[in-house]
Amino acid sequence: MMNSKKSLFILSLLVTIGFALIPGIGIRNEEGNHIFGFPADLLGYYGDGAFSFMYLGLAFNLVFFYFLFVILNNLWVKIARRSS
Repeated sequence: MMNSKKSLFILSLLVTIGFALIPGIGIRNEEGNHIFGFPADLLGYYGDGAFSFMYLGLAFNLVFFYFLFVILNNLWVKIARRSS
């Protein structure tokens, strides 16, 4: 069980970073500022080397994707048990 939790956490971390780098989904341009992150903002780049890191956005995205993967994993296990 612990290995499954760790795997789901690592997967949610990778998906959080991956979604933040997809143009049109995770990258927005608002008045010349680049905002990275989906569904919550992770990083804002304002030009001239100025940026901000949004810790709550990172925490929200990790929890969001973690619970999404937990639900999908539980559904997968239930479907696998029915078919066998």
